[in-house]
Amino acid sequence: MAASGPPPAQLEAVWMRFTPDAVDLSLCRARTWSNGLGGQCTNFPLGGGGDFCGLHKEKRLEHGRVDGPIPEDKLREFEQKAEAAAADELEPERRAPKRRRLFRLSTLASMDARDLARFSRDQGFSEGLRARLAAGEVKAAEAARCIASEQEEDRPVERRAPAPGALPARAASARGLRLAVGVPSGLAEPPHVAR
Repeated sequence: MAASGPPPAQLEAVWMRFTPDAVDLSLCRARTWSNGLGGQCTNFPLGGGGDFCGLHKEKRLEHGRVDGPIPEDKLREFEQKAEAAAADELEPERRAPKRRRLFRLSTLASMDARDLARFSRDQGFSEGLRARLAAGEVKAAEAARCIASEQEEDRPVERRAPAPGALPARAASARGLRLAVGVPSGLAEPPHVAR
């Protein structure tokens, strides 16, 4: 009775998806995970005409040879990773947007120009600012203020309606000060405060 399953050519097409475009014959012939894309080990093979480096000669080839099939369990992992990557590309709205790190102005001001440029790049802040920092056209303190103002635009502002009968924050704190020092609420300021 013949075994059912895809013909060998179809199987080869599946594992070839996870094979580098060019296989370097001067390197170890072990396949690597390479973030689910499939790659080739970058070590040189051991002397004596072997195909594998010391790491892969002694260890089981869990991803197979770079020029051969991938073990069935690993092939499933490669395919799952590829499917997940494809779903992310097709449905970017499902992914939560990356939130940028927010730093206080004092923290930003303590950074030198190189650190500010790196922070700006890593967090996706103004490219023009990075170029001007690199060219020395803008000082670190000015760049810190620019980044801080850009961060303010990112920050969601939640405005709440005051409760009925509530005093605005400034009025409430001034009233609390008057009560704390024993000033009647009709006076504008405590009597001991000199102008």
